[in-house]
Amino acid sequence: MKNIHSQITEFCTGCQKIQNLKGTVSIREEKTPDGVKVKIITTSYHCEICNAFIRSEEHDPENKLSTLEQKAYDEISDKASLYNL
Repeated sequence: MKNIHSQITEFCTGCQKIQNLKGTVSIREEKTPDGVKVKIITTSYHCEICNAFIRSEEHDPENKLSTLEQKAYDEISDKASLYNL
């Protein structure tokens, strides 16, 4: 799991105003119905002030990622390779 600070702002239901968001990127493996393993990247966004959950997004790394997500994915992959994950 990798914490990222983004320049994304959205309405926070906890604070009741527009706030900066922080993101957490995690990677997991799933099997498709035909048995092929695929990696899924989940980015969860929380309010930077009160930590309320705002939203999450899931991506298949084979699809195009945002620059922020690609950077986080690369960092996580590099660290995972050190531990043979």
